[in-house]
Amino acid sequence: MFTGLVEHLGRILAVIPEPPGLRLAIDAGPLAADAVIGESICTSGCCLSVVRIDGPRLEFQLGPETLNRTTLGRRGVGDAVNLERSLRLSDRLGGHLVTGHVDGLGELAERIEEQDWVTCRFTAPPDLLIQMAGKGSIAVDGVSLTVVDVDAASFGVAGQPPRHKGPQRRPERDQAQPTAGPKPDASTGRAVRQTTAYLRNLFEEVGFSIDARKGQNFLVDLNLLDLLERSAEIEPDDIVLEVGSGTAALTERLARAAFRVVSAEIDRRLATLARDRLIDAENVTIVEGDVLASKHRLAPAVLAAIDEAEAARQAAGRSGRFLLVANLPYCVATPVISNLLLVRPFASATVTVQREMGERMIAAAGSHAYNALSVWVGAQCRGEIVRILPPSAFWPRPKVDSAIVRINLEPERRDRIADLQGFHEFVRDIFCHRRKVLRGVLVRLAGGKQQPEAVAKVERLYEAFGFERSIRAEEIPPDTFVRLHECFAADSCPAS
Repeated sequence: MFTGLVEHLGRILAVIPEPPGLRLAIDAGPLAADAVIGESICTSGCCLSVVRIDGPRLEFQLGPETLNRTTLGRRGVGDAVNLERSLRLSDRLGGHLVTGHVDGLGELAERIEEQDWVTCRFTAPPDLLIQMAGKGSIAVDGVSLTVVDVDAASFGVAGQPPRHKGPQRRPERDQAQPTAGPKPDASTGRAVRQTTAYLRNLFEEVGFSIDARKGQNFLVDLNLLDLLERSAEIEPDDIVLEVGSGTAALTERLARAAFRVVSAEIDRRLATLARDRLIDAENVTIVEGDVLASKHRLAPAVLAAIDEAEAARQAAGRSGRFLLVANLPYCVATPVISNLLLVRPFASATVTVQREMGERMIAAAGSHAYNALSVWVGAQCRGEIVRILPPSAFWPRPKVDSAIVRINLEPERRDRIADLQGFHEFVRDIFCHRRKVLRGVLVRLAGGKQQPEAVAKVERLYEAFGFERSIRAEEIPPDTFVRLHECFAADSCPAS
């Protein structure tokens, strides 16, 4: 147990990968003098156990849960960390009881200095904000603070710069600031802290105006940006396609995790900004232009960049997956998913999309959301909605909810579809008349009711499949659609 009164400002000496976690070596100064193996020390708000001692150098092991819930995994050599030893029963409780078990990540949205006082505002997840109250206590980076006020998206704190319990040096000015945003990347040296305030200042600086026609809504909830990356489960040999580089906030994360990243950006100004941010990231290719050549075709430049990445991976003697990970612009989400599944299938796609589209992607037959996309995706993949995102997670705010969706390709199911192009067109044509009785739609596709052989063909299909006369396309599951197309194309099909 801790109090939230920082004793010492330590410095990271080494970051040592130990998959699936890592080890941090920290210069703990005088706090290391009486430290023992196994002792708990609050490190920027997280309770860590000492595993090795070498003079003032303390080492701690961080597991996957710690890396997911804190920002410690994003910090580098030389970064500062707030340190506090565990509370003794005889100590005065100057702050408040702090467990060192981190509840979530937030981001500094605003900081105002007025003489000796500092007022800060932090964003936080809704499930944490609902538990806060004015005049209550909260620990930010291990610093005990009093909540001034709470609204739907953030909370405020105010006070004088934090003081140490002991006589050690005064904490640096930024000590109480949460480091929920990505630390400066080793390759670029610059951080992308994608908050609303950050974006406003950045766009004003570069003279950028948001173009709503291009679906430019930027994800500003850092917890959800991290969730998007984590849900993709990227491995070091993977190649990732991102659609919409934006300010490179997500691109930067993808580059740290993947072998290669191909990021398409239609807006020249944003493409330039992304290149500047990632100028030294050799594993990122920014493709300036539309990801689509047309509604039914991916841009050749994007496909060529993916081919180049595949060739580089092969030349390096490595093998991995091809993934789609993106905050997809609403206006291109459906054709991007559809066309990739047709010509460049991904092992998985983890994307933010409009909630309605996300529900369609995983909808079951007979549901209100079920449509052609449901069949096309459902015939090849299994999917889930990871999280529903409120409009407040984006800037500018869209008018509807969004969703993080993950779909995983199932190769054996995809391989059953002998003619992918034909199946795609078949489903699309049928769902142009989704509310109509299926029989009439099939007769029309077979040649029209004026053609006796067309009517007879459909009658044979109905008998083989045991369809009710009134059945509609929206009632037929994806797997049945696969067989129906095969039989329709061959004009012959058993019922099983």
